[in-house]
Amino acid sequence: MAEITRVAVVGAGTMGSQIALQTAYAGRHQVTLVDSSRTQLDRALAQNEQLARRGVQRGRLTEERAADALGRIGVSADLPAAARDADLVIEAVFEDLAAKRVVWAVLAAHASEEALLASNSSTIAISRLVEGVPRQERCCNMHFFHPVTVMQLCEVVRGPRTSDETVRAAMEFVRSIDRVPVLINKEIHGFIVNRILFAAAEEAFHLLEGGYASVEDIDTAV
Repeated sequence: MAEITRVAVVGAGTMGSQIALQTAYAGRHQVTLVDSSRTQLDRALAQNEQLARRGVQRGRLTEERAADALGRIGVSADLPAAARDADLVIEAVFEDLAAKRVVWAVLAAHASEEALLASNSSTIAISRLVEGVPRQERCCNMHFFHPVTVMQLCEVVRGPRTSDETVRAAMEFVRSIDRVPVLINKEIHGFIVNRILFAAAEEAFHLLEGGYASVEDIDTAV
């Protein structure tokens, strides 16, 4: 697997644009933010400039680091070209299986054989996306949390065919952009965080419906 120096992030919404920005902050990667809408790409660049400026104002970034990060992010509406040039592709389009499969069909046709391919999805496991991908061992979930530039955690999820090499590369990439990876060794709906949140919410509803406590007191206790 190639060294990761060029990263393509597909989908210029809130998650995709912030994944691109956090990657650029590390100062190690050239990032291409990909979207079919030029308007969305312009909006993403403006939002990232605002986030970087806010980071400088709050003393979290130097002006030099902010400028360097913003300069590392390019934009493109040409997904095949971006996929061919990337060592890592992170798909971050909205949570719709059909829309994601359209993107993954393009990645299957155009991504480098050595590239790592990841989905940021929090609900759709990688095994549901990789039909037609020639080397499924290089694919995994890489689930960041919103807002990416604040939240440290990233869930890396091994699919049924994901290789040990891919897992190691994904975990190392997450560390390289100053995020904290955790590994889910087998696909399971909700991964770690959402499963625990769902369980806590279910118990909270049980306490409320049973008349054990009010909404306000349950929220205060939690």
